[in-house]
Amino acid sequence: MIKKIIFTTLMVIVTAVGAFAGDVFFPTKKGTVLVMALSDAKGKVESYGRTTVKDVKGAGDNLTIVCQTEALDKKRQPEKNSAPIEYTMQIIDGAVVADINSILKLPIAAGEGITISGDTLRIPAKIKPGDKFKDAKMAITMDLGAMKMTTEVAVTNFKCLAVESVTVPAGTFEAYKITQTVSSTNKMVNITQTMTVVSWNVLGVGPVKSVITDEKGKVQTTTELHEIIK
Repeated sequence: MIKKIIFTTLMVIVTAVGAFAGDVFFPTKKGTVLVMALSDAKGKVESYGRTTVKDVKGAGDNLTIVCQTEALDKKRQPEKNSAPIEYTMQIIDGAVVADINSILKLPIAAGEGITISGDTLRIPAKIKPGDKFKDAKMAITMDLGAMKMTTEVAVTNFKCLAVESVTVPAGTFEAYKITQTVSSTNKMVNITQTMTVVSWNVLGVGPVKSVITDEKGKVQTTTELHEIIK
């Protein structure tokens, strides 16, 4: 479960790279649907995810975007025992802010829940190759009733590497290549795992491809955009 939580957090961190409201690395049109495929280390598709923009409130450089994410199986059907998750992305004075708690502060089972504390993810309004972003530290706490399990997450080496062309099943895009190092420490067993996340982000869409590698540089997962409906 913690691994899935960390992965979900990573996807939000990767997504939260923004510019001005009219030129944002995130879909801002109500009804937009993105279908992503998650592949394992060998490149085999394990599952899909579908994100739908349910509502957009505000105007100009200040928007609240309400999204819904659904987990899909290999046949792109809703996974059993999995309910859609609704969350928000905010654009405040032109900068994108990820409301991670709106995703993870939800019940796992009766009497259980997840909360996040720590830094707010806020990305500068404009980015270009060579730009470096502020580090962030967060704590993810899972309430298991009889006990609480905390995982500390640190995001470092967060920067824009280049603007380049990338091809995924949904097409070929001009994308901003972003890298970040994410370290997670399970405080219960005091074990730290470090991953590198590289993503290719497209204006008006978000990340069309993300690759997560371990400390040795071995690919763990790859996420690619398979379909976009506007």
